[in-house]
Amino acid sequence: MDENYFIARGQLYLIDMLFRKKIKPSRKLSILCVGCGDGNELKALNKYGSVDVLDIEEKAIKLIPRSSYVNAFIGDICQFKPSKKYDVVCGFDVLEHIEDDDTALERIHDALAEDGHFIFTVPAHSQLFSSHDKALSHFRRYDKNDFIGLLNKRFDVSFLSYRYFFQFLPVSVDRILHKNATPRIQAPNLPKTLNDDGFVETPF
Repeated sequence: MDENYFIARGQLYLIDMLFRKKIKPSRKLSILCVGCGDGNELKALNKYGSVDVLDIEEKAIKLIPRSSYVNAFIGDICQFKPSKKYDVVCGFDVLEHIEDDDTALERIHDALAEDGHFIFTVPAHSQLFSSHDKALSHFRRYDKNDFIGLLNKRFDVSFLSYRYFFQFLPVSVDRILHKNATPRIQAPNLPKTLNDDGFVETPF
């Protein structure tokens, strides 16, 4: 995804907000980024500590500047056994790609230090599962109450919320109408003015 696209910039704003207002670190943290993808979120994470990355695709990690992380691990989170505990584990739009998300959450919990934090994003509302999700190799979307039940098996949930409030209605209608369409990625191609004003600018 283009790093200037409003969703990519919004992700950085969200990460920064969660660290500043929810975690409130008083020191540099050890951070593991699961499913790092193109590494966009590392611009925000590096403000708060040293970052290790984990991804099942070696070619994805090779695209990330080497200065953006300390250690890189190639593999599946469901088999990952870190040599140390992390203050924070992040998984941004990752769990929906993992068939056994319960085991993934168990491994994430095992990787956390005592009083550590798991911060994440996932696509919401199972009824909106559509060709877009199929094109992205998603196994599911998440309903809030069911997901809280899954998290509560191992975590104390301190904050869970939705985002993209103003997009919900038009996106919902589009996904429902194209639920059984040929798998394709559906990302709105916004005019530059709307894209630039889509989110508060962040210093990354």
